[in-house]
Amino acid sequence: MDKNGNRAATLGYLGPSGTHCEDAANKYLGDQIEKQSFPSIREVLMAVENRLVKQGVVPLENSIEGTVNTTIDLLAHEVNLFIKAELVMPVKHCLLAPPGTDLDQVKVVVSHPQALSQCQRFLAQKMSGLRCIPVSSTAEAAQIVAGGQMKLLLNAWIHASDPSTAQKQGNSWAAIASSRAAEIYGLVVLAENVSDNLSNYTRFVAVGKEDALPTGQDKTSLVFGLPHRPGSLLEVLSIFASAGINLTRIESRPSKRGLGEYWFIIDIEGHRQESRIAEALEVLASRTAWFKMLGSYP
Repeated sequence: MDKNGNRAATLGYLGPSGTHCEDAANKYLGDQIEKQSFPSIREVLMAVENRLVKQGVVPLENSIEGTVNTTIDLLAHEVNLFIKAELVMPVKHCLLAPPGTDLDQVKVVVSHPQALSQCQRFLAQKMSGLRCIPVSSTAEAAQIVAGGQMKLLLNAWIHASDPSTAQKQGNSWAAIASSRAAEIYGLVVLAENVSDNLSNYTRFVAVGKEDALPTGQDKTSLVFGLPHRPGSLLEVLSIFASAGINLTRIESRPSKRGLGEYWFIIDIEGHRQESRIAEALEVLASRTAWFKMLGSYP
């Protein structure tokens, strides 16, 4: 139930329909489960936080571009949610356009910022004088290119700043999105597999008010800040090494309070309910400036 007593949908995801995030949501609980799309990662997580949906699926990390900073920053600092599961999905980007569009007509490409970055070599080699517009998801890009009020508004904005790339006769828009998005929004595929690196995978996570029970094949994610003194990071890493706990990921993020101040993200093998991990985390909490558990999950 939400705060007004209405029944919450089962699963929220970064939409609209046709995103890779929706594919991950379908893989997680099946395509027949009740789902609700949201226009941004923040709105997905806040919907779970406020019990508008029971769980949410959001992107956390990409094999090419790295961490999705919006997701990890929100999980670390703004919501009290736990990771319940992870889903690693292959990402196959295509260049989509309205029927009748030729590749050499395309002057504006719309997509999620990471997708644009992942395809920059293809875009530079295949099309010159290109204007790239970032939007909140690849499926939203397909939706915009298919037509509608948002496309008219964006085109007016482009015309005001750069009339040469605004849409006019012989000057078309395209989106970087999935082939499924082409089917949903009535577009055609101008080019398949346009990623600069074809080994492109995104790690999505399902989040909720509780994490998962131990399965024997688990991972635990946590974030923490350290006091400013020599050896503080080494001291923390030694806790895990001494306990025989394997780290699968370590990364730093700026504190946003000044240059040279960072907090850390760590993934370890095992579940936080295991005795050796629980003991290590207890020691860790006593030696950090702050500490937050993000969850244990298969």
